[in-house]
Amino acid sequence: MISLYNELTGLYPWGLAYCLALSSIHVVVGSIAFDLVHWTAHQSGRSSNPILRRLARIHVVHHQYFDRRLNFNQAFSTWNMLLHLPLELLCQVIGSLVSWQLTRVMALRTSLLANQDILLVLIFLIIRSYVVAWNEGRDSNHIRYTRLPKDPYSVIVGPQYHALHHIDPQGYFGSMVRLVDWLFGTATTLRGRRIAMTGARGALGQALLKELSQEKGTSIQTLQFGRDWNYNDYCGLEENLRNTDILVLAHGSKKADDAFKANCESAITIIDSFMRVREQSRSLLLPEIWYIGSEAELHGA
Repeated sequence: MISLYNELTGLYPWGLAYCLALSSIHVVVGSIAFDLVHWTAHQSGRSSNPILRRLARIHVVHHQYFDRRLNFNQAFSTWNMLLHLPLELLCQVIGSLVSWQLTRVMALRTSLLANQDILLVLIFLIIRSYVVAWNEGRDSNHIRYTRLPKDPYSVIVGPQYHALHHIDPQGYFGSMVRLVDWLFGTATTLRGRRIAMTGARGALGQALLKELSQEKGTSIQTLQFGRDWNYNDYCGLEENLRNTDILVLAHGSKKADDAFKANCESAITIIDSFMRVREQSRSLLLPEIWYIGSEAELHGA
């Protein structure tokens, strides 16, 4: 430690900054390595390979410890620390070492750097694992929410995003960045969500309905103009809106007489009704409103 400190302080300011930048890259690559193993564990519960099945069972303990309701179950705390934390550390170390070797091959490391960048990473990972173990497996990505707040990030992973993985373990595998989820299409899921949709008979609405229908575990209710509602009466929507999680507004009109009512007033009224009549749900996820509009709005009257 003293030797590493002396080596770091002996670097020029730009050399120290470069060392820290490389160390950060190694940490991110290490997290991606764990994310790949994490994704594999979730696909391997019924694998014919005993090693993969063992991997899946090891990871199941982590979800038993921090469950779908975002509760910490102390009965699984010890097993989580003995099985899951070492696996995570091992994946991160291996991934970081691979990143370190790649930077050597690509000659990204200056002659001023010996092994300081990877030593910093290893020290960071070991200290982090010790702190997490000291806190019984609780870290910045595992927070108990009674209602999950909006995720403020788009690339990095925060506690809001990781909580989605524990609510729906078939998605949201990223631990630091979302690269693995983008690659495997697991960055979002509508499993278990109840959807109400207007404009499902339009060209855009039909295409969107087809895509939404491919999501497993979703319930989709189409709200038809003239049958369930019209510009003078929206009361027929209230029964469906009470139990809706996601309201999709895909209706619209290009007729001069109806355009303002269809494309503005009706959307506002339906949204107001949804916010007023929707019943409290046991779901930890916030209700959502998708205002999409219709393809008719793209064409002139």
